[in-house]
Amino acid sequence: MKRMFPMILLFALLLWRGITLAAHAPDRFGALLVVGFVVQVALQAVLNMAVVTNTIPNTGISLPFFSSGGTSLILLLAEMGVMVNIGRNGERAAQQRAAAHAQRQAAKAQRDAELKDRTINLDDARRARNEL
Repeated sequence: MKRMFPMILLFALLLWRGITLAAHAPDRFGALLVVGFVVQVALQAVLNMAVVTNTIPNTGISLPFFSSGGTSLILLLAEMGVMVNIGRNGERAAQQRAAAHAQRQAAKAQRDAELKDRTINLDDARRARNEL
């Protein structure tokens, strides 16, 4: 049981991080792709752990990343690569949104300053009229 707890913790961490990544994905397709990959890995891990603890009959499903064959490991690593790419694009999209927001704020401040320069102050206008 002591050896199983760190693996359960790592798979739970992978599941949590995948859901977080999906929540911050730049588009719906990326979010659904990440959720699909994470659920597939988590389900495979849960089924393998259930077989190891003799909770369910033997299903022949290997433990992801640990007892996988060559093809399974290659596909799992490819899935994780796609997830990393989606995560990076999500961060990049957030940075681009922040930069665009900063540009809009700067443009608004500039428009407000120009409008203030063009606006006639009523007190200044009255003083100028009284001086005449």
